[in-house]
Amino acid sequence: MSRTPELYRTPRKPGYLGGYNWRATVFGLLLLVLVNFVATQYIAAQFQYQPALGKPMLRTKTGAIYKPFDWVIWGWHNSTSQDQRVRKPLFIGEMLVLVGSFGCIAIFFMMTNRRSRKLMENAEDLHGSARWANEDDIRDTGLTTCRHGAYVGAWCRDGGQHLHYLRHNGPEHILAFAPTRSGKGVGLVIPTLLAWSESAVIYDIKGENWAKTAGFRAQQGHLCFKFSPVEESSSSRFNPLSEVRLFTPRDVSDAQNAAASISTGMILHVCYEAALEGRVASLADLAHVFTKPGSNFRETLKELLNCPHDPDYAHGWRMPTGDKTATHPVVKEKVQEMLDKEDRDFGGVLSTAKTALTLYSDPLVAKNTSASDFTIADLVNYERPISLYLVVPPSDKIRLRPLIRLMFTMVVNRLTEKMVFEGAEQKRNRHRLLVLIDEFPSLNRMEIFADALSYMAGYGLKAYLITQDIRQIVDAYGHNESIVSNCHVR
Repeated sequence: MSRTPELYRTPRKPGYLGGYNWRATVFGLLLLVLVNFVATQYIAAQFQYQPALGKPMLRTKTGAIYKPFDWVIWGWHNSTSQDQRVRKPLFIGEMLVLVGSFGCIAIFFMMTNRRSRKLMENAEDLHGSARWANEDDIRDTGLTTCRHGAYVGAWCRDGGQHLHYLRHNGPEHILAFAPTRSGKGVGLVIPTLLAWSESAVIYDIKGENWAKTAGFRAQQGHLCFKFSPVEESSSSRFNPLSEVRLFTPRDVSDAQNAAASISTGMILHVCYEAALEGRVASLADLAHVFTKPGSNFRETLKELLNCPHDPDYAHGWRMPTGDKTATHPVVKEKVQEMLDKEDRDFGGVLSTAKTALTLYSDPLVAKNTSASDFTIADLVNYERPISLYLVVPPSDKIRLRPLIRLMFTMVVNRLTEKMVFEGAEQKRNRHRLLVLIDEFPSLNRMEIFADALSYMAGYGLKAYLITQDIRQIVDAYGHNESIVSNCHVR
């Protein structure tokens, strides 16, 4: 019996199955001759080697040896005999030949089949190695014995009488794909959110997951936030610019992570200007700089060149020339770069920035991004696990896409910024973080996920990505995408 082929290995070339099986043919013919020889000698012995049988090939003292097929001639000559002493030996000899011939044919086919199987050995997957997992395969994954973590499916035994849930709690990422209305929400997402005991960030289109799981998670001790940028009430707030660590060496990198297609210098300016006023800048403030009524943008930039972000020179900012400056050096550098552009290029930069900031002219979005009710660091180090639901109505999905992409980018960048060690051991965060994104390709290509999936698990971040079809990922990330290969459970 052929062994079960391994999963996912390169097909091996089989031996040549064409041509004639001469070995089995010759052996079968020799065996057939032997059967006829035995039948002939049996009949001759029964007739006591009488001379009437004809001339033998060899005569011995006790008998004679005849040609293998002489029994045919004897049977033909005595076919009309009614003497039982003649008919019985001939009948038994004929039966010996008949049974022996069937045996020869059976042996021939057995040898031929054995040859074919031997040539095909280790090539059972010539036309592909994929197959449905059997019980041993499923048990080997460890998904049947896991009692915690994310739900990745179920397995029915005994004709569906026994249902075993498949769960995964390791650091590896998960990718689920199934068509729309196939039960991804009720079968994977909701059970996972009801069972995941640590922090989570959930991309929740329609708000269904918030409605069905937030109450239960809150009862289990989680702090649940619903960030719905276009909701007038009952929405938590998050201001991306509040994550810029002002007056530290990380202010520029934080601004760059939040910048997207907006100037890093402009973000730093509004952040420091707001800090001098005793408040935290928002993206609406940034939009106001680019769209200030009655003001030419070049004139606005010239004003920024000498804007005192550190009037007392307390932080020792210096220009490349070594001169002290009260204006942030990066702000001066980036503003001067924009002023040096020709009118055509300058207009392109201004148009790009205005397009990127159009979203924040919406009063609801501006309100919900004006302050922060939580920080990114809270997601993994607050005293209680935090569940952050990013709720986006389908009607606003495309319009809000830049903000949602920005939030995921900032979360991954901030939480993979530094790996802390205590001695030789890595210091773990208080909570692991599950990043659950339904309709993952709808956010388009996110460079952070194209790159960070390969290392973010080492920082306690576990991605659970859901899509309708793997083709959507290829369309968004290209044929050389690494999303699928970096998801251990698929």
